[in-house]
Amino acid sequence: MRAVPPGAARPRSHRAQRSVIDQLGLDRLVPVLDTDGATTRRFGVLSLPSTFFIDRDGLIRHVELGGPLSDAQIRQGLAKAR
Repeated sequence: MRAVPPGAARPRSHRAQRSVIDQLGLDRLVPVLDTDGATTRRFGVLSLPSTFFIDRDGLIRHVELGGPLSDAQIRQGLAKAR
């Protein structure tokens, strides 16, 4: 599963993204680093933070706007993306 973690639409370091994923115990996720804004444009991000839960076929299954996300919101998004 690929993930666009909170704040991924803003350019930031891979280390910072990995830290968020590690803190949440989501060790099977692959972060997407949007250094050139292509992901922001592709997903039509209009506000930050925006978190997208994407299934293995690349389909957006759930979107959360705003943040920080609660554990329940993250679990709900992950369940929809499975």
